[in-house]
Amino acid sequence: MNCSVESFIDEDIIELAELEKEIEFSAVAFGKHFNSLRKINNHSLVSLSEKLSVRYQTISNWESGKSLPSIYTLKECADLFGVSFIEIYYGKNNQQNSEKKENFSVKRSNLTILVISSILFVLSIALFALNSNNKVVTFETDGGSTVDSLIVTKWSKIDKPSDPTKENYEFVGWYYNDVLWDFENDRVTSSVVLVAKWIIAGIDITFDYGKYHEKVTVRVPNGADLTQYVIEVEGYTFRSWFYDPQFNNKVRDFPKEDCILYAQYFRKVG
Repeated sequence: MNCSVESFIDEDIIELAELEKEIEFSAVAFGKHFNSLRKINNHSLVSLSEKLSVRYQTISNWESGKSLPSIYTLKECADLFGVSFIEIYYGKNNQQNSEKKENFSVKRSNLTILVISSILFVLSIALFALNSNNKVVTFETDGGSTVDSLIVTKWSKIDKPSDPTKENYEFVGWYYNDVLWDFENDRVTSSVVLVAKWIIAGIDITFDYGKYHEKVTVRVPNGADLTQYVIEVEGYTFRSWFYDPQFNNKVRDFPKEDCILYAQYFRKVG
């Protein structure tokens, strides 16, 4: 059974990859479509960036065709906008590729169902072998280093595992249903999945653009180039970031702690 399942999955993965190559895609067209969906759903760059936990400049790059979101982020956007994954990725007006998109969607759905069925079959055997008093604790690291699952008895406490690591992120803690798990007091009553919560390794900076733009507070990675947070103002040239609104204390190195930075602009001559 396992051989046939693996063979079928491998064949479908290859077919999906070949089908995806045939579908025409334009990053610029995607960006325009994404921009339209964002505005239809009344999201500003800042409000959407907060929901997705990304920088608003990143979303701006998507909409200009300079970069693309990850598959997981794209799925999250599709859910926020109330559209399908295929529609947000390719747009709904591409008649030339509509049939290929449909085939791709059906194939992917069939493959997903097969994979899930196989996983559930394996899990059912594993759970059947477990004593009914034993519970499984799974650690979902959300892209971080792997943490092994545990099998514990019902009503027991969990030994806190070593903190996972994730490049450019700081580990916050383990959460169950969005609540921080208390390893000193919480007890396992059923099988649970503990999810790792992360924040960008850096500091919170509020960028004050004065009368030219609303303030923006973002989590800035340590050592990041602060010029990427500059907003262009028509008719003006950005000079520098300052620690004070009087523009006396110029920022020369990356800040050491959370702070407010003030942008100074000069009117262009000529």
